[in-house]
Amino acid sequence: MSCRCESNAFSVTFDPKSIISTTSKQFVGVTLDTGLLRVRWDKLDFRSPKVLTLAKGLSPYSKTYLRLGGITWDKIHEFVQEAKLDLIFDLNVLKRTKDQKWNSTNAIELLKYTQKRGYTMAGWELGNEPNSFHHLNSSLNVTAESLGDDFFQLSQILNQFPKIKGSVLTGPSTTQLNKKPTIKYFSDFMATEGGREVTSPNFHQYYVNGRIATVDDFTNSEVLDSLQDELRTGNRIIEATGRKRKLWLGETSSAYGGGADGLSDAYVAAFMWLDKLGISAKNNVDVVLRQSFYGGKYALLDATTVDPNPDYWLTVLYKRLVGNKVLNVISSPLSGDVRFYAHCSAEGFPQGSVTVYGMNLLSKGVNVTFPQFEGQLKIYLLSAPNQNLKSRFVNLNGITLEMTSDTSLPELTPRSGPNLLFLPPFSYVFIVADNKIYSKSCLDT
Repeated sequence: MSCRCESNAFSVTFDPKSIISTTSKQFVGVTLDTGLLRVRWDKLDFRSPKVLTLAKGLSPYSKTYLRLGGITWDKIHEFVQEAKLDLIFDLNVLKRTKDQKWNSTNAIELLKYTQKRGYTMAGWELGNEPNSFHHLNSSLNVTAESLGDDFFQLSQILNQFPKIKGSVLTGPSTTQLNKKPTIKYFSDFMATEGGREVTSPNFHQYYVNGRIATVDDFTNSEVLDSLQDELRTGNRIIEATGRKRKLWLGETSSAYGGGADGLSDAYVAAFMWLDKLGISAKNNVDVVLRQSFYGGKYALLDATTVDPNPDYWLTVLYKRLVGNKVLNVISSPLSGDVRFYAHCSAEGFPQGSVTVYGMNLLSKGVNVTFPQFEGQLKIYLLSAPNQNLKSRFVNLNGITLEMTSDTSLPELTPRSGPNLLFLPPFSYVFIVADNKIYSKSCLDT
């Protein structure tokens, strides 16, 4: 999907007869960074009606995973229960004994307290990008084999706490799989006894360096396509273990280093985020955890006002409209700049409905036909106000999306239209076809 085509007319079809991949119903989750503790969570008040409203908006049908490390335990459990989130907690692997094994004392104390309080947990994680610890401190070196021992120890401890063990044990949480040392670390870990205990193998992924990223990076089809090879690498390593487990993106966003100021928090970030969801779902990724709900330039919420950034609205629309069964899409002519994905629609639509979503990365508008669809379709067309890709706002069918109050989100209303769509420059769209059964594969059996 890397060619740059000159055509301004495209036809998008899908295979209605087979599902090529199925994700978790909790496919899109969010993270909170431990670093926020140093600034006392800044503007993020877990008891704020506004924060609760925005968090609840991410769970229209099923709970959303929230992955984090280090926080006031009672406060976060009150928040996740109220906001309908499922908590995955990242334990500190850098607490080591003199012989360089993981010191689990604090973890066991936390587990005992969690069980005593009757809290529920979705799962656990151990360590954050362990393959790069030596970059932080030359004396820190947790090898893949050592990490495997640590995970095995954790798995045995969790077996003693069945009520709070959860269904998820995720790791090794390496940096992205685009360099040989990282790929080897991931592979070596997966071959260990502890690696075999992991239910959800994961790595972290970012496209570009936030300090030097440009607006053109965010609309570059070759940059977007770079994720494909990493997912294939991760899937190949998992398949080699002989165990049926599905890959996670355990932490991911547009740009590393806290995000790109004025870009990761702007309209243009949507292209990386939406395409990441499409490519990941198509490549058998089970869960994608967005860095972050709050904190950093790549957050879904603004650091000062806690207002939604453009990617928040994209995330809400995705979770409301897109189901977890993936269909194969064929675009004609093939283009990296006009790209589409298709799924069975989300739970709120009639069975057999199909949702197609995609984008136009070109500086000119294009006509897109969906020949399999009939009658009037539900169209959610998103564009930049005044064609400003750096805008901190996004328009839905020409109307700027903003919270109506601290306790309610605006109506996300589609417009009706036929199967021929004009897709403006640098825009993206969700289309729901729910007026008949378009795919029998989308029927529950």
